[in-house]
Amino acid sequence: NVVAEIEELVKEYHVDEIYFDDDCLTLNKKRLLKICELIKKWDIDVKWICQSRVDTVDEEMLKEMKEAGCHYIEFGVESGSQEILNAMKKGMRLESARKAFALCKKIGIKTQAYFLFGVPGENYGTFRKTVEFAKELDPDSAQFALAIPHPGTELYQACGEKGWLKYDSWEDFDGSKALIETEELSRADAEKFRLEAYREFYMRPRFVIKSALKMRSFKDARRIVRGARSIFKRVSVFKKADSGPRRDVLDFGVE
Repeated sequence: NVVAEIEELVKEYHVDEIYFDDDCLTLNKKRLLKICELIKKWDIDVKWICQSRVDTVDEEMLKEMKEAGCHYIEFGVESGSQEILNAMKKGMRLESARKAFALCKKIGIKTQAYFLFGVPGENYGTFRKTVEFAKELDPDSAQFALAIPHPGTELYQACGEKGWLKYDSWEDFDGSKALIETEELSRADAEKFRLEAYREFYMRPRFVIKSALKMRSFKDARRIVRGARSIFKRVSVFKKADSGPRRDVLDFGVE
């Protein structure tokens, strides 16, 4: 049924790219491989993007995805500190992220990495580990967000009980500002970390040169300029603390 819908979109409505809004499309390997098999069997010419966990992909799966049109995968890495990942109950090892990103590079699938700052236990040391890990993985794009303790979650309850939760209204939960303040990390520092992470990741010479080398046409140049404007806009907005990044594909390589 999924592939039949894709076929209809492509052949009837001339859609050339699809985004699977599924938190982890790669969770069920058997199902995903069948989807890839049918896309190829029915000769559906379409590019697609999906979200994934780094510990749910392997070389076989990624090759099949690539052949079926997948050209971009978004991974929730969250932190470069194993200690923070454990505190988040992420259930993931840093080595799994290294392996997943290396495989994607080998096979030719672009990547976006999501990172998160401000959970209890975060400090300058763990922040630096995350920024350095982001640069080590070297994804095609990265997003850095602030932890939001949504009502009803264990994080919300724990922060409330310990007096770490700071907000004035429900509108503050939109992701634009830090809501958690601990003895180790102030809200101002968490917001500063996010700004520094964006600046340090996107303004390093390696990333700038890599982006420039991608230019093969006017269309590529326009895409890169659009991506650069998006980054500078976000950095400027963070300085004003008016709004924050959303979980979308923030990249210099998505058409």
